[in-house]
Amino acid sequence: MATEDNVLSSEAMAGFEKQGYVHLPQAFDRAAALAIQDAVWSQMQAAGIDRGDRSTWPAGAWRGVKDNPELERDIGAPRLCGAINQLLGPGNWRVPSRWGGYLISFPQGDIDDWTLTSDNWHWDDTLINHFDIGTTGLFILTLLSEIPAHGGGTLLVAGSHRLTEQYFRRLAPADQQLKQKPLKERFAQSQPWLAELTGQTSPVANRTHRFMAETSEVDGVPVKVIEVIGAPGDAYLCHPAIYHAASPNHAQWPRFMRVKGLLKQR
Repeated sequence: MATEDNVLSSEAMAGFEKQGYVHLPQAFDRAAALAIQDAVWSQMQAAGIDRGDRSTWPAGAWRGVKDNPELERDIGAPRLCGAINQLLGPGNWRVPSRWGGYLISFPQGDIDDWTLTSDNWHWDDTLINHFDIGTTGLFILTLLSEIPAHGGGTLLVAGSHRLTEQYFRRLAPADQQLKQKPLKERFAQSQPWLAELTGQTSPVANRTHRFMAETSEVDGVPVKVIEVIGAPGDAYLCHPAIYHAASPNHAQWPRFMRVKGLLKQR
């Protein structure tokens, strides 16, 4: 495995510890990202979705991508692998044969109509894996298209990995073993800010500004909602317990990303 050294600065490493994510521009080659996007468009063409004819585009998500080894090429570039090495440590992970599922969403509204969702805020996998067993390493988003603000980029709660850990550590041992659905429901109600974010309270005035322009302190942790935005070949390396949600695409072009839960080697 070829890697670059010192991809992430000390400031970026500290930011990851505090915010739970780091945006890595040009994590892999832009041309490779666009080539993967082209290959997916070819599959969509076979399904009747014409790149040049918006009348054939579905609204919202499209989940018809078929696995193809060619679609994995060049994502695990030295720059991306070097950053992962810094966060997980050399020898603690392997370059995956598949860089996760596809997140493809077509435009479904005007940019001015975008609002911050209250639906389906969650963490992936299980908290016991993240904070006790320790099998999960990173939650990785790789970008295959330009993703502008309100263009369908995943929503992340910066700092929330610290909240989920504090929540988990306070649970009784028996409760730590509960299914994730009740744990997520209880977490969403555990702090007023989280209850407001997830729609457990009366509607919040100017919701987007409240959660995305203002930094709030929740249980001693500064938190704010951010959008994944960037260019083809960028990546977001996230703590696996970061609180996140899907976002509707209100831009003019489909959003192409991939998501990978990278495991640690035990």
